[in-house]
Amino acid sequence: MFIIQGKLMAEPFKIFGFEIKRSAEDKKAVEPLKNASVVPPTDDDGAGYVTAPNYHYGLHMDIYADLQVKDQTDLIKKYRRAATHPEVDMAIEEIVNEVIVIPQDDDTVVEINLENVKVSAGIKKRVTEEFENILNIMSFNERCHDMFRSWYIDGRLYHHLVVDSANLKQGIQEIRLIDSLKIRKVKQVKKSKTGPNDVPVISKVEEFYIFNEKGSDSDKNKMVQNVDGGKNTAVKLSNDSVNYVTSGLLDEGRGKVV
Repeated sequence: MFIIQGKLMAEPFKIFGFEIKRSAEDKKAVEPLKNASVVPPTDDDGAGYVTAPNYHYGLHMDIYADLQVKDQTDLIKKYRRAATHPEVDMAIEEIVNEVIVIPQDDDTVVEINLENVKVSAGIKKRVTEEFENILNIMSFNERCHDMFRSWYIDGRLYHHLVVDSANLKQGIQEIRLIDSLKIRKVKQVKKSKTGPNDVPVISKVEEFYIFNEKGSDSDKNKMVQNVDGGKNTAVKLSNDSVNYVTSGLLDEGRGKVV
């Protein structure tokens, strides 16, 4: 590589009838990758990322060593064990009772307010009707206390949205609560080699849920392989078929919901 006046030579240099330029390998090494990234999108829901199967790029870091928990499953079990202590149970019950106020009449526990939403009156009416329909499907007035308590203890809440596949226009037919220990949200990163040095860059990020009746595996990569490998140990659910609500709190590494 030649230096002309303190700068790296970017263009071929001609002198005395000879042309001096970079080799093809050297030129490709400094060319930036276009429209590609080696960094996955920011993870705000604590799902974390796994690498697509049969690919040899991965990273594991135990950020819960000081808390003596390995993953989401251990963390939820620890929260539930703590909630069984009488003093903790009383404190949680007091918090839930402050948040959830059951009306004495037939009024609903929650309402949707669209006063500041700039849409037509017809759309507001449709949204309000659908909101009330969802509350009725969930039997929210009867189950809101238990649902909020479960969310407060586990730090997350999952619901399966059941629809009629033969008639999707009918919308959601049933909403079923899913045990947080039996489901995991996964963001699978698929990479492809790009550029002169075959640098692995992210080509696609696929989001889905993995449900296992026996409980979720602590190794997310193993969970994905069980689904893709057809071992029938877990079920893959689409991203829009599950409603997922977190506590909004992430650990210092922004890798897990706490």
